[in-house]
Amino acid sequence: MISPASVKQSRRRCARRWVTSSVFAIAATIPSVAFANVGIPMLIVLWPLQWLSLVLVVFIESLVVGWTTGVPLARVLKQVGLANVISTLIGVPIAWIVMFAVQLVTGITLWKLRGDSELGRLGYVLNAAWVGDNRTEVRAAVVVLSIAFCIASVLIERWWLCRNLTALDIRALRRGVLLGNIASYVMLAAMTVGLLSIN
Repeated sequence: MISPASVKQSRRRCARRWVTSSVFAIAATIPSVAFANVGIPMLIVLWPLQWLSLVLVVFIESLVVGWTTGVPLARVLKQVGLANVISTLIGVPIAWIVMFAVQLVTGITLWKLRGDSELGRLGYVLNAAWVGDNRTEVRAAVVVLSIAFCIASVLIERWWLCRNLTALDIRALRRGVLLGNIASYVMLAAMTVGLLSIN
């Protein structure tokens, strides 16, 4: 038989683990905490913020998809939600890995040229996956990665929704996914850049 004292001790350990995990999760979502001299993998900054804003993003995209297809919000909400979970879980990390690979191959060379030529300005674009602790670089990376994440999300969500909402007009559905993602990523980028602008 399990004693009441051991049950109480087990509950305390679980509570401590939950508090510790929560503190680390909150710290990971605050961009200013992530700054360090070795640079910032921007996935650590942006991915938690995307998870935190998922409900708002699903609502916005569901409204847009419903509007473009002419169906009520309730009819598309579940599938748009599932599509967004998949694109956030899979698409965002894949897009970041692609951007990081581009950075490793070309971005570092262009970054070194940034003071010497116009070509060096591409360093801001190609070095977006992992940036230094300069706030201007981080804000530029947010914008660039938002475009990459948006493209990945559109591709994944179109695939998911076209498979699961077959009764809807496919062209209108595809247009709704594109417009909904543009709206949500503009909002996310603006919010993130705004947060980074606060001293």
